[in-house]
Amino acid sequence: MSRLAEEGWLRRTRQGRLSFYRLGPRGEEGFAAAARRIYDPPRAGRPDWDGAFRLVLAEGPAPEGLVALAPGLLLGLEDAAASAPALLARPRHPGDAAAVAQRAWPVLPQVAAGYRRFHDAFAPLATAAVPPAEALPLRLLLVHEYRRVALRDPDLPAPMLPADWPRAGARAVAAALYRRLLAPSEAWLDAHGRAEAGALPPAVGLWSRLRDG
Repeated sequence: MSRLAEEGWLRRTRQGRLSFYRLGPRGEEGFAAAARRIYDPPRAGRPDWDGAFRLVLAEGPAPEGLVALAPGLLLGLEDAAASAPALLARPRHPGDAAAVAQRAWPVLPQVAAGYRRFHDAFAPLATAAVPPAEALPLRLLLVHEYRRVALRDPDLPAPMLPADWPRAGARAVAAALYRRLLAPSEAWLDAHGRAEAGALPPAVGLWSRLRDG
């Protein structure tokens, strides 16, 4: 915790023997970006794909939204790195987009396996009885395990994904269980949590998290 505070991920204040932590400037920036990927619907805020790949001629590491196909050749789905020369390339056949995705984003099989593991692990809990004292730890574990997969997902359009892409099933399980755990976990925090000034402030906007999409 001390190292995270020194690196700007957390801010720490002390009252006697107690230490209180909240997100620091670096943590707020990283948390906001991750929260959008975890809680918002897939591809939220991004334009519909027009069916054309962008082939960008640029040296150096690939910026966000682009992947390297070869030295000096990047591939993307939207107009990024506008100052670099780019070509539009449209697949000849519908299945070609998915074939290109498998080649350009080799992480897809691992992401699919992660979504399936998540679904199989948490689906039985979506209807199981959860003691109130276990609601908060289970909610934290749920978000942590979903985050591990979702943040590796390149969030590609549906035409580029296999027909059995398992994200929707995993997301549905995550949303259903999150909603079940939210009220009892918040009740536990209201009863036992505290901030520097005393009781924790009311939670705002939590019911909209993990929206279906």
